[in-house]
Amino acid sequence: MDVNRASARELLRVPGFGQQSVQRILQVRRWRRLRLTDLASLNVSIKRVLPFVVTADHTPHLLRLDAVDLRDRIAPRREQLDLFTA
Repeated sequence: MDVNRASARELLRVPGFGQQSVQRILQVRRWRRLRLTDLASLNVSIKRVLPFVVTADHTPHLLRLDAVDLRDRIAPRREQLDLFTA
């Protein structure tokens, strides 16, 4: 979720954001785009919110569900074991 564009209701759904954090985020983003360091200075647990947020300096590589190599990235192929060979 983009911290610089999401509504207050959407931000409250992110683990690690509470009412006070969301109000501070809304105030700060009136003046500039938020970065990870800004979230840290607002006493937000970066470790908790990192997988769920997009900031000006953090864009996680989202898992594309229509990618051709999706199966190989999620579960690498393994050789099927034969039950009856000795």
